[in-house]
Amino acid sequence: MSFFDDADQAIERQKEADAKAGDAENWSPEEGDVLRGKVLDAKYLNLTHGWAPLLIVEDQVVKNEKTGELQIWKVWGTRSVLKGEILDSQPSQGSLIVITYEGKQTAAKSGNSFHLYIVRAESADPAFWNRLTAGKHGPSGERPTVGDDDLPDPFA
Repeated sequence: MSFFDDADQAIERQKEADAKAGDAENWSPEEGDVLRGKVLDAKYLNLTHGWAPLLIVEDQVVKNEKTGELQIWKVWGTRSVLKGEILDSQPSQGSLIVITYEGKQTAAKSGNSFHLYIVRAESADPAFWNRLTAGKHGPSGERPTVGDDDLPDPFA
C-alpha cells in the first residue's frame, strides 16, 4: 500500500468520524455506568476552564432509539480524573475503549470529593496524542497524569 493509499484511507476515516460525530450525544453517566465502544475520533479543545480531551465513541452495546444504529457518544474529559485517564491511556482511533464511572468519591487524606473514572484502551497511540496536545497544557507545560497500573484490564 502506498503513502497516498494510506492518506486516502485516513481522509475517508476522518470524514466518517466527522459525520458520525454530528449525531453524537453527550455521555452523562450515572454511578456504575460502563461505556464499551470504539474510538472514532479524538480532539483536544480549549474550553472555558482550560484544555480538555473530547472522544467520539461508537458504543458497542447501546443502540440509538431513533436510528437503530449503534449509539455515538461525545465523552468530554472536563473532570480532572477523566481527563487524566484519557491522557494516560492515549487511545488510538479505531481501538476499543472501556470507560467506567465509579461515582463521586472522597479522598482519604484531603477529604476532597472527586468523580472517579477508569479508562482502559485496547491500544494506545502516543505519537497522535503528543501531536494533539503539544503546547496545550498551561504555563507548566506538563500534562496531568492520573492512573493506577493495578486496576483490572478489561481486555485481558
